Amino acid sequence: GASYHRGVRMAKERVLFFNALMDQSGNGEGAHPLHSELIPEDEQSKWAAKTGIRLTEAKDQAVIDFLEGAGATAETPKQELLNAFRVEWKIPAPGPGLRTPESASSLEQLLGCELAYLLRYPAKLRGEDRESVQYDESTKGIIAHSVLAGVFEKGATLSPVDARKKAETLFDGIAMDHAPLLFQKAQSGELFALKERIFRAVETYGAFIEENQLQIDAAEMDVSSSQLQIAGVALTGSIDHVLMDSKQRTVIVDHKWGKKGYKQKALEQGTSLQLALYSLLISGDVNPVLAYHMILARDVLVLNEPYRRARNVNGPKGTEVLAIAEREVEKAKAILANGAIWARGLMEESEGESPRPFEAPCRFCDYQKICGKFFEVEEK
Repeated sequence: GASYHRGVRMAKERVLFFNALMDQSGNGEGAHPLHSELIPEDEQSKWAAKTGIRLTEAKDQAVIDFLEGAGATAETPKQELLNAFRVEWKIPAPGPGLRTPESASSLEQLLGCELAYLLRYPAKLRGEDRESVQYDESTKGIIAHSVLAGVFEKGATLSPVDARKKAETLFDGIAMDHAPLLFQKAQSGELFALKERIFRAVETYGAFIEENQLQIDAAEMDVSSSQLQIAGVALTGSIDHVLMDSKQRTVIVDHKWGKKGYKQKALEQGTSLQLALYSLLISGDVNPVLAYHMILARDVLVLNEPYRRARNVNGPKGTEVLAIAEREVEKAKAILANGAIWARGLMEESEGESPRPFEAPCRFCDYQKICGKFFEVEEK
């Protein structure tokens, strides 16, 4: 619980959020309650029955602040406070501004939703430590990424069959580090299913590399350079794979655990910001080939290029995406400076207003209960 309490205190000290819908009396100066996703699961039930809000020990000052902010007591639950949608937010102007450097993932979150960016980065509300998180889809993705990086190391030349064999030798050690509960007898079915999904994805990715005669230049490549900027913001990032094809073109691959539909749509509509930023980090003004390896779908999506064992997806070039992103980053900097923040996933575009080019990635956000998006999805 200590990491949560630090996060609560740090948020209170570093970034103070206000919400006009905070309480039934219309008090716009009430500090927003921090919701249940910030509290370890095994401790949530202690207060849920009494308050309607899942909390840890009441003796801790961070929890007392939480209760007072939410207006909940053991006698008077205020569950309705948690179920309100909160679109408009305010922070004292000028806001915290952007960090130096920003990562590709943080800029993607910023251009999708300023509120989610502020909660995660300046306020540092990151939820549980990875060690305490239960086995979930995110954990599966982390295990798969680690296996793929270990199998397809720089310079490795493996057939799909040999790649699978190597994955089989690596899997148990990696999975034990991230999800030891998987090795309990009751989880044997889940463990087997996860292995097969990852091993088959390894074979698919190995076939893509082999049949296109791709060389592996880097795996899990960390890149940081103050000379590479977007709207005056220095960039950093961690790129899953950097390959080289037979025509000496750089191929940037980002592994994704989820289903392929949302990333195929992003490539088609020119909203694949993370890949575009990676292209800037790797090669500046040169246009590398951009691709997603969709692990669950066992498919490789390549932007505007025909490769064997891959799906050619037509869409705007990375340079076009970056040009739009640069304008949007400038807008976001102005929004943070004036202190008027929006939960973008809850916004309905005003009549006559152009839609935002980068959609709020609500399905991957850790703060859906804070803004109320979670309850909107549940009702639908």
